Amino acid sequence: VAKSATVVPVQVLENLPGAARATGPMSLLLLALDWVLADCLASGQRCVLNLSFGGRFSGDLLGWFSIPESALSALEGAGVLVVAAAGNDGGAACTFYPAASRA
Repeated sequence: VAKSATVVPVQVLENLPGAARATGPMSLLLLALDWVLADCLASGQRCVLNLSFGGRFSGDLLGWFSIPESALSALEGAGVLVVAAAGNDGGAACTFYPAASRA
């Protein structure tokens, strides 16, 4: 237990009325990752990013997942420990993003 840790919640996805799951555009995810990096660097503290969301995909169409991969690589390069959900649907983690991330 890290008793002196500070938890900073960052909500990116939104539960829309009638939707089965939370949704949100990739642009908000990228803005949030950029904000986390800036906030971590400004704090001077060690940081952990918990990506507690996931979406199923069947492949990297047109390099789409290279966009967040670059952002995650930048976070890791700055010393941020990135952890990701592996999915809660009982499927293979390699079919869920960000668990299938190569970053």
